[in-house]
Parts: sequence; structure tokens; C-alpha cells
Amino acid sequence: MKENTDKLAMKLWEIERNQKVIEFSQVLKEKAPDLEFEILDFNYADNFMNKSENYPEKKYKRNLYKQIQLNNDLEVYCEIETFLNKISEKSIYVFFYNYNFGLVKINKVQILKFWKLLIQIDNDEIMIFNPSTGKFLSIELNEDFIINKENLGKMKFYELTESE
Repeated sequence: MKENTDKLAMKLWEIERNQKVIEFSQVLKEKAPDLEFEILDFNYADNFMNKSENYPEKKYKRNLYKQIQLNNDLEVYCEIETFLNKISEKSIYVFFYNYNFGLVKINKVQILKFWKLLIQIDNDEIMIFNPSTGKFLSIELNEDFIINKENLGKMKFYELTESE
């Protein structure tokens, strides 16, 4: 009985993932028609994610993050560029939190051009992965107090976290 339930759950998850891929692809083609991307095989993506770096523990206590105000696109761009410069491949993998179907392969040049739009499309967080090492840079759209700038009140900002 449990085996049948597990098989049904897996089949439903596969159907949901395929629906998310269709929705994501349509949105991306509509909002960024010049962006070339490839949806990676689900099994490959799952295995890659399982082997990738873990999210850093106690990132706030250990200062493993950056909080950047929304109007400072250049600083975010530079952080992404610095991360990408450590990667020898021409493409990277991107995980979209709100779509949560797997990984998307995107050229490094295009990620620099479209990073802001990709976060807006997801409306939460994307993770850019080095395909060789599994290391990542997470870029989250956040709304809260910026640490050490609490006097400015709650605001929207980008929070960047790099794996160790």
C-alpha cells in the first residue's frame, strides 16, 4: 500500500514539475524573449542539488551575507560578476525558489544582463550555481530591516549569500 502511495506521490510531483516548467518557460519567453535557457533534466537537477554546497549555517553571526538596497544595482551586478569570474564554464545553473521545479542552464553573459528580471519573475530568491563545484550565490529579494541600518525602517533590499 505504502509503495503505491509513494509511486502516486512521485507521479503527482512529476506532473506538478512539468506544469511549473511550462508556466516558467512562458513567462520567461514573454518577459525576456532574448534570453536563451535550457531546463535541465529533473533527475540530473535533483542529483546536482543533493550534491551541491549546503546553505551556510549561522550566516548572520558569521557575516556570510550582504544586504544591498534595491537602488544599488551596480553593487549587486559586481557581486554576481565576481562570483561568475570564478567559474570556467560558459553557463551556470539557476534555481528559482517560487517555481521550484529544478535547474535552468543560462549563459554567464546573459545572467549578468537579466539577473534583475529573473529575480522579479521569481519574486523571491534565485540561486546561481557553479556547475563544476556546486558552490552557489543566492540572491534574495527581501523586505525587513537592514542590519546596522535599522533606523531607516523596513525596506526592500537584496540579500546575497555565497556558499563556503
